[in-house]
Amino acid sequence: MSKNYKKITILVIVIIIFLSVIGVLKIFNKTSGKIKIKFDGSNKIKMVGRLPISDEIGKTTDLESVDDNVLGHLKFTLSSNKTTKYEVYLVKEDSSNELNSNYLKLYLTDNNDNPVNGFNTNIIPSYNDLKVSLSLPGNKILYSGVIKKGEKQYFNLRVWVSDSYIILREQQSFSFKIKVREV
Repeated sequence: MSKNYKKITILVIVIIIFLSVIGVLKIFNKTSGKIKIKFDGSNKIKMVGRLPISDEIGKTTDLESVDDNVLGHLKFTLSSNKTTKYEVYLVKEDSSNELNSNYLKLYLTDNNDNPVNGFNTNIIPSYNDLKVSLSLPGNKILYSGVIKKGEKQYFNLRVWVSDSYIILREQQSFSFKIKVREV
């Protein structure tokens, strides 16, 4: 009976290893992703010594002619080869003299300059107002959505320093990168 016990034990171990490998492969395929993000330039916004502006100016300034000392902006496109839910999230980078994130305003629109869900109110969120990603602690969720197979979604992100910010002698900065992931 001990031979049968050993055979059953070995069989159970082999099955557990096999199922573990399949599980790891599924996780890898999910995180390696079917969703892609393409930027018109860099995926990073760095706000250094920017002049404060009102929300109205931040929302309506023409992205093609804006002065870099006033507004940070990114254009990016999402595409996918399958229908999937996703999150666009921000990864903050460390800086030596960091601007308080309560003064950093964000406004996300589509390619027709219409605000996307979460940005279509009169209250413009600050970086600090964004939800923290539960699965990626320390990162902020800019936008969550669904993309269909073969679809492309276009976005414009504007970032500015709030007009309630008091300019200091020493320049303050704040920078982050934009990333996307399936959820």
